[in-house]
Amino acid sequence: MLSAWAQPSPAFSLRGYLFGDYFYKLNGDSSSLPTQYAPFTRGDNGVQFRRFYFWADARLHPRCSVRFLLEANETSLDIGGRYTVFVKEASVTWDSLALPFLQLQAGLIPTPTWRLPEQLWGYRSLERMLADIWNWGDAVDIGLAIRGIAMAGGRTLLQATTMVGSGEGVRAEIAPNKKLYCQLALQPLPGLWTELYGDWDPRATTGSSSLLKAFLGYRGAGLQFGAEVLQQRQRHSTAGQTSALGTSLLGSIRLWEEPALTLVLRYDRVAQASDHRLLSHFGLVAVEYVPLPSVRIMPNLWLLAHTRRDPQAARLPADVVARLSFFVLYP
Repeated sequence: MLSAWAQPSPAFSLRGYLFGDYFYKLNGDSSSLPTQYAPFTRGDNGVQFRRFYFWADARLHPRCSVRFLLEANETSLDIGGRYTVFVKEASVTWDSLALPFLQLQAGLIPTPTWRLPEQLWGYRSLERMLADIWNWGDAVDIGLAIRGIAMAGGRTLLQATTMVGSGEGVRAEIAPNKKLYCQLALQPLPGLWTELYGDWDPRATTGSSSLLKAFLGYRGAGLQFGAEVLQQRQRHSTAGQTSALGTSLLGSIRLWEEPALTLVLRYDRVAQASDHRLLSHFGLVAVEYVPLPSVRIMPNLWLLAHTRRDPQAARLPADVVARLSFFVLYP
């Protein structure tokens, strides 16, 4: 799964999935923090479709493939509150470019910012990765990427990516400066992954931003876990530098085989150097039930709490949300 781009695919295929929740906000009030339940107050409840995906893959040549992907989500609403669709990916991929282990990808393409940890964890339907929650990057960007891979005995040993992008994600952008991404991932033992990642964005008129990340994760039969540490920095030409340090621990363990029943756990901690030294703590506890191979039902408890190490700063209420999440893959 982690090196799916290196595997053969049908000449043409159509796929899709959707996920969402019925949620009930047990506690918390609106806040300005970039989290999905910040706009809601205690007692609010309803059904949210947090993602619709529909994509087409076509292989134009044994070494050349294209993908076109459409997305709608809870933020892509029109003025009437209806879900609207936008282009999430439009890419051309050329394998074995000059050398057997090189690949070139161009267009609106996936970035390496959190791709590996998200695939390893496998529960994007429950929550985004830490960098995604705090808007420290984008899942896709308009740009050009060169990827390398080394394999032995049918197992990927190394993956490396260098990418130049617009830095605006799915939004159109024309500017002289571009965002640079670099990633190196190793699998020294079957299922065990390590990753180093960094990006640099010089486009801001008053400074630049960067993100550094280290990740360690394992995925095996009935057990997976991961840990990542991230540092995000924003440099300002007049106001110096602001930074944030984030850590994330995530995992799952299979409780029962038939029908499949899995316990999913996650804890994040983010420390903001500014804003009165704000500490944010995110927790998730879920049980995944798989009645059909393409259907997941996941009752879970979602928690986000905040503390400040400045005793004079105002207290922020904790957001506590009970959810019944679902995931459906089609066809």
